[in-house]
Amino acid sequence: MSKKGYVLDSTAIIQGVDPNLLRCESFTIRELLDEIGEIGRRWMRIKTAMMLGKLMIRDPSTRSRGKVEEAAKEYGVYDKLSKPDIKILALGYELRNDENYDVEIISDDYDIQNTAALLNLKYISVGVMRIRKTFTYIKYCPACRRKYNKYTGTICPVCGHKLVSLKHLVNEESF
Repeated sequence: MSKKGYVLDSTAIIQGVDPNLLRCESFTIRELLDEIGEIGRRWMRIKTAMMLGKLMIRDPSTRSRGKVEEAAKEYGVYDKLSKPDIKILALGYELRNDENYDVEIISDDYDIQNTAALLNLKYISVGVMRIRKTFTYIKYCPACRRKYNKYTGTICPVCGHKLVSLKHLVNEESF
């Protein structure tokens, strides 16, 4: 039987999610502490949750980060994610795959939600409506009409023109 857990990103904390009130363990990355700062109510909620063992600060393993980065490149979403975004997703991936958690990522960031869906990770939105469509992206050169999978550059390596991203619908939820 798996344990239940949450991974919180900074948008969850900004929207008022209090890890002290969650019914199960919650996790986040060290960068979240830098983003919210060490003053105010948010910081007090985080500090209290850490002291009570309700919120664990963890860095995902290099292996988990590598898996998420590899998948993000494959799906064309790598350049839409920041390093902390990748770490949040990698932490969710690691908890689910290596530690047998039934984990949900709490985030209002649409790129995190999209990538979580592509990785078959559960996610919850707090302050905004959750995404209804999941996309992958491919780089396309409008000048020479070449398409590039898994390419993270912004300039066409053949003709030097600026690349654009083309969306490909993977899944659409109906409500």
